[in-house]
Amino acid sequence: MKLLLGLLIVGGGIAAALHYSGMFNHNPAAQAKEVQAKMEKCKTLAQVLAVAEPRKYCIYVKKSHTLPDGSVIETWNPGPQVPYDKDALQARIDNGSLEGGFAFFYTYTDMDRFEVKFDPTGGVEYVQTDDRVRNLFDM
Repeated sequence: MKLLLGLLIVGGGIAAALHYSGMFNHNPAAQAKEVQAKMEKCKTLAQVLAVAEPRKYCIYVKKSHTLPDGSVIETWNPGPQVPYDKDALQARIDNGSLEGGFAFFYTYTDMDRFEVKFDPTGGVEYVQTDDRVRNLFDM
């Protein structure tokens, strides 16, 4: 009987702790919308970082494509996503080696993801929802 009462008290304490910590009320989709709305008002790298730091980012790299008629066009494509390193990114901004700019990626769920694209100096170009998974089966 004492064991059952003890388990009931411990279980109630754990349930109360989870309830008051907000664990049952956590809504990543709502958080993603809130953060994205704040990001859309940002104009600089510092303002974006004040809202939320990314886990990953990529640097846009120049790709050359030869067309069938022999002419060459150049485009800027996102490179591989790498873990965010504030000091390394700032060093590249300072030395001017980010000609195509860079982008931060924010993922809250598989369906709630967005990208913040920056110019080479750290100015925000756009904030865009990543709909690749969301619209996968839309026709």
